[in-house]
Amino acid sequence: MESAATLHHRATPSMSHPKRSPFLDALPMAALLLSACDPEASLQEPRASTQDAQVLDALASCPEDFVLNGAQCTRVSYTQTLEPVADAYVSSSAPGTNYGSSGELIVDRSFNETFLRFDLSSLPPNVRVKSVKLSATAYTGFAWGGDGSVYTYFVPDDSWAENTVTWNTKPAVSGDALGSWWLWYNDNIGDQVGSNSSSALIPVVQAELSGDRQISLRLNSPGYRTNYRSREYTNASQRPKLQVTYDWVTTLEPVADAYVSSSFPTANYGSSGELIVDRSFNETFLRFDLSSLPASAKATATTLSATAYTGFAQGGDGNVYTYFVPDDSWAENTVTWNTRPAVSGDALGSWWLWYDGTANDQVGSNSSPALLSAVQGELARDRKVSLRLNSPGYRTNYRSREYANANQRPKLQIAYIIPAAVTLTPSADAYVSSSAPDSNYGSSSELIVDRSFNETFLRFDLNGLPSNVRIKSVKLSATAYTGYAWGGDGSVYTYFVSDDAWGENTLTWNTKPAVLGNALGSWWLWYNDNIGDQVGSNSSPDLIPVAQAELSGDHQISFRLNSWGYRTNYRSREYTNANQRPQLELVLE
Repeated sequence: MESAATLHHRATPSMSHPKRSPFLDALPMAALLLSACDPEASLQEPRASTQDAQVLDALASCPEDFVLNGAQCTRVSYTQTLEPVADAYVSSSAPGTNYGSSGELIVDRSFNETFLRFDLSSLPPNVRVKSVKLSATAYTGFAWGGDGSVYTYFVPDDSWAENTVTWNTKPAVSGDALGSWWLWYNDNIGDQVGSNSSSALIPVVQAELSGDRQISLRLNSPGYRTNYRSREYTNASQRPKLQVTYDWVTTLEPVADAYVSSSFPTANYGSSGELIVDRSFNETFLRFDLSSLPASAKATATTLSATAYTGFAQGGDGNVYTYFVPDDSWAENTVTWNTRPAVSGDALGSWWLWYDGTANDQVGSNSSPALLSAVQGELARDRKVSLRLNSPGYRTNYRSREYANANQRPKLQIAYIIPAAVTLTPSADAYVSSSAPDSNYGSSSELIVDRSFNETFLRFDLNGLPSNVRIKSVKLSATAYTGYAWGGDGSVYTYFVSDDAWGENTLTWNTKPAVLGNALGSWWLWYNDNIGDQVGSNSSPDLIPVAQAELSGDHQISFRLNSWGYRTNYRSREYTNANQRPQLELVLE
């Protein structure tokens, strides 16, 4: 947040700069290193390679909540945008008057303050708030002078009512300002968005998520007047917004830890309050139980940490390296140097601490992407992960899980997301009939699949999804209510239709689009002209690359359903019960 002194003399709006990628920040340093090695390099104009340009383009193309992972964007968080459940401004000029039903909110020096309340109950429980952005759309104002920033303050009392709050009854604020924004007006008309993304908002929102799940804020400005759209304004896009970006995080302690010693190769130190790493003499083993994470959790960041209290820099490479141990069967109270499990692969990152024999607490921390990969792999397997710590050159003594102070025990912090399932209903569906080759059935509430007589076509609109998100799974389903098993192969096969131009209300047997390639999976239901709801469901992995390709293409995907042996009648998108309409469910990574 900029100080009031800085803003006091500002006469023109400041320039806004987008966040820089770490990749971009690394480019100037790379140029310096190059010129140091090659004097002529500094005389040449730096040029980004084609590959660099492609990387930069990919970084820029990742939407919010996603980061670049290889050639695709991978989700690392979720963002929810909330509108106020209550908002009102109050006026010292009319201290007993309520303005809760107004279409505007006013902030004006000592004359007007604005109050906003947001309901956080729609956010999932136990999330970690990563960022918060409060925004409001102004349409006019006046720069009286002085500090024109609009400051956000926390209001701990959520009991104020939109239609009764006045200057005389307004709730008090608590603490310092939680950031600000600055807009400039000279009584002119024009939309501008004030936006506050201060990190000071994060702990307040986090605390309210753990409390009554309501958060109230006050806006005021010492020097300027600004008029904003309220939640009553007809254009919803210009109402105030609170954008909360979150993930989940859990911090685990080891369920087993021990160090081993080459000097005492048959001794066990599993009950010790310390863990030692010392060149070829001592190694430390840790095992973490991942079973408390949700079954569908996808790790997005991991940090292994341990608190050291003494050590000695013997010389050489003093890094403490983390290695993956695939065998989780070692026992804390029996493992020795002679029975210690083997490691697999290269180091999963490291940390470095320096000691000269004196005692003082230091925390070693490893957040390498290689560690993340190992943890994610074990989440998909036995949900336990074992690690070894060793150092080629230094000795370091750490607190173990038996240490009395829990804050100083080893920790594995895992940030994760629970992959989102997006469920779509068709934007168009129709069946066609060889018995009536020029007839259209697009407005029917049913879809029929019947040997060579009837085929069904479905089209789904993928425009609500980011273009380059990775699809983890796809499930196509439809609810049948009757049918007949004529005989033969009764499976209902899904085929890809590359041409999305067919019209729901014009499609016929004679104009139906062609399919492309082999079947993308199937389902099987049995009927004998009886009535009864059954859901046909196809989760074949073959659906994934087709959906992924269409997500990078025109964001439309069409399928054909047919069966060689059975007739089945399904509910269409026109059916009155929305739960029984066809669905395409995509789980996104």
